[in-house]
Amino acid sequence: MKYVKHSLAVRWSGGTAALREGQSIADDHPLVAERPDLFTDAAPEPDIRMPAAPGRRGAPRVERATREPGEVRKTTTSKRTSKKPNPDGD
Repeated sequence: MKYVKHSLAVRWSGGTAALREGQSIADDHPLVAERPDLFTDAAPEPDIRMPAAPGRRGAPRVERATREPGEVRKTTTSKRTSKKPNPDGD
């Protein structure tokens, strides 16, 4: 297996090909034989190195829309000021 070194478009005897950096190609592909300078044997670094762990520190908490049976939820009171009636009657 070979990997593309850089993203580019290449014109070769088989036509034109758009290649992405890190894209894999078979060792026996005619493009590899014709343009070996575009490829490497070294596999690219993975885009995502480790899976995200649920409940990580710093991860935002997600509020559930429904409560569990027997669950009591705290409510916060709004600190908005209520409109006071206008003494002039407006």
